[in-house]
Amino acid sequence: MPPHHEPFKRGTTHLVMLVLLFLIGSLLFHFVRQVMQIARLEAQRIALASEIRYLEAETQRLHGAVEYAESDVYVERIAREQLGYAREGDIVLFPRFLSPPPEPTPVLPDPLPRPPVKPNWLLWWDALSGRGPAPGE
Repeated sequence: MPPHHEPFKRGTTHLVMLVLLFLIGSLLFHFVRQVMQIARLEAQRIALASEIRYLEAETQRLHGAVEYAESDVYVERIAREQLGYAREGDIVLFPRFLSPPPEPTPVLPDPLPRPPVKPNWLLWWDALSGRGPAPGE
């Protein structure tokens, strides 16, 4: 082979290696993304399964509550507790509550009238003029 073909062959080999590295890198990148998406979807599946179990339990509880609300036992309990009904043969007692006597209101003495107060400016005037406050003030 002539020597002038060797650089062409070497450049082609480098190009093929670069293309292969790019393909491997691209495949690796997409593989990692798929693994991350699978993990995220698995976590979402677990959360949804938990929510389904909770909703099934809530549905069972509500079915039980509906059955009880439609039963004669519930109707009788509501009639007795809220409507004040009694069965035939029951002894009904009516308690009488005595109201306590009203408390007497205390009689307060009339407040003493306040002595007239001098205006503040007049007190200052007296103090500055040397007259001072009047006796008893």
